[in-house]
Amino acid sequence: DGGVILAPYLIVDSNVRDFLEQNPDNLPNQDSFAYFAYQEANPDSVDHIRLLADNTFGFEDKFGGGDQDYNDLIFQVNF
Repeated sequence: DGGVILAPYLIVDSNVRDFLEQNPDNLPNQDSFAYFAYQEANPDSVDHIRLLADNTFGFEDKFGGGDQDYNDLIFQVNF
């Protein structure tokens, strides 16, 4: 159909419900925050996702980019 945007995200030390209740503006000075595929949406303005292989993505889960190994969460999308 088209018109769909996929935006993977990772919520650190929380779940969706609690994150939305406690930090809906995704501020960096909170207990939990989310990292998105879009760098500008991240509270530290750092890129937290990398394309590792065909349709395979890796996330970095630490503020400021952490160790930049991008293996804290790895997922593959099949279409």
